[in-house]
Amino acid sequence: MSEAVWITLITAIATIITVYLEKGRRDSKAVRYEVQHIKRDAQVAREQTTNTHESNLRDDLDAKHDETMRRFNAQDEHNEKVLKALGGLDRSDKQQWTIINELRRQRRKGWFT
Repeated sequence: MSEAVWITLITAIATIITVYLEKGRRDSKAVRYEVQHIKRDAQVAREQTTNTHESNLRDDLDAKHDETMRRFNAQDEHNEKVLKALGGLDRSDKQQWTIINELRRQRRKGWFT
């Protein structure tokens, strides 16, 4: 091979290597940029999710749920008492109307003058 071919071949290989290295440098710069953004976002997320209060959120929610259930149960018991009382009033009302109707019937028959 002639000297000119060797020079051309070496120049071509050097150009390919230079282009490849430059592309790798740009790619690694983009990767570093993305990693920096991911790191910053992770730090923000960590700060937002850090438990900074005295009690555990799960314990707080469990306590609230238990209190709500106690109130529902108390309301159910109250509702049962009210319904029972209304049933008693309904029976009492029916008994009163039965007595009134019986008195009307007796009056029509002339038992009361």
